[in-house]
Amino acid sequence: MTSARRACVLLVAFLVAGACDTTIPSTSIATPEPSSAIDAEAVYDEIEAEVAAVRGLQPSDEVPRQVVTEEQMISRVRELFEADNPPEYVAASEKTLKALGLLERDASLQELYLEALRSQVLGFYSPEDDELFVVSRSGTLGPTEKATFAHEFTHALQDQRFDYWREADSWRDNGDLALARSSLVEGDATALMARWATEHMTAEENAQLLRDGLDPETLAVLAGMPAILREQLSFPYQQGFLFVSGLQGLAGWGPVDEAYDEPPSSTEQILHADKYRAGEPPIDVAPPAELAAELGEGWHVSLEDTLGEFQLSIWLREATTRVGPANEAAAGWGGDRMVLLDGPQGAWALAIISEWDDSAEAAQFIETAETAVEAGPFPGATAWQPGATRVTVMIASDRPTLTLLDAALGNTGV
Repeated sequence: MTSARRACVLLVAFLVAGACDTTIPSTSIATPEPSSAIDAEAVYDEIEAEVAAVRGLQPSDEVPRQVVTEEQMISRVRELFEADNPPEYVAASEKTLKALGLLERDASLQELYLEALRSQVLGFYSPEDDELFVVSRSGTLGPTEKATFAHEFTHALQDQRFDYWREADSWRDNGDLALARSSLVEGDATALMARWATEHMTAEENAQLLRDGLDPETLAVLAGMPAILREQLSFPYQQGFLFVSGLQGLAGWGPVDEAYDEPPSSTEQILHADKYRAGEPPIDVAPPAELAAELGEGWHVSLEDTLGEFQLSIWLREATTRVGPANEAAAGWGGDRMVLLDGPQGAWALAIISEWDDSAEAAQFIETAETAVEAGPFPGATAWQPGATRVTVMIASDRPTLTLLDAALGNTGV
């Protein structure tokens, strides 16, 4: 529920997604030349020309680029994170994840997110500033730095051609939409990186690239993160790569370019490409406009968001420890809206109002959701009428507040 939407970031662990199509030799790995022994600017110029040719997009303007140290990168990423995520937004997102049992009660969402970026970020392109950054941890211009530049320069080409990020500020209250839109740009850049690496790097360089992506230390940091954050980070690369590869088929980059005119609007469309091709939009769901007033004096809305199929499946899976049933239960998603409300004396209430493709899908979801609510750390309940397509999940700080929320939503009582 937090993001650095002003930057298109490449993370260490997801180099593997880009290197997966390369040939891995059994020979020893060559040591990259020190950056001082080569003309780095000439190498980057060459990569720009190669990427433009592979992607079929020519730059319309020069893209400023910087190679920075790890410390400089961390400082810049923190600035971007804080600009995109005001403290009150981070606090509300943290409370929501804890309410759903997706974060430990003493965890700091901001510190977890920044730790992931500190350990993982290789480079980023800033659409707002039209600048490209590559971090060099080793002080060399090796395969990882080259592939990172290829990936990030693709983002610059996307930005110049498609003006894709102009509405990004409106995505803050729709995490599902933000993940879907990020999946197109990251899937595009990852697919390009894979093809560029295959065509323009040696077998030894590709093997080193894969090895860097499988670095035990960086993977350990990622593995130690809560699943919701780890999988939010990985989704645009891994699922986005599969989505873009499906668009390409035998037709090449043309269908990918066309997708920027009709971009995916939900993670459901990323996970089920047939729903994207059919143009099946999310169902518009809105919580009652006077919900805070119905709860009483002193109540206010702290956060609204859309979770979507992907994030709901993580909640169901983490609460029930059943991957298959959780994915199946979320697969009939039609739309949802989540609202977090804060009240007097530290009381809070969380409602997820969802619509499903049909009543059978709604019944399958609520069966798993009931188990998830029962396993959660706070009082909760679900509401559904047999034959209906709407399901409401309610979680609250305490039992009296849960009863109050249920009454405000006009449900059947808890």
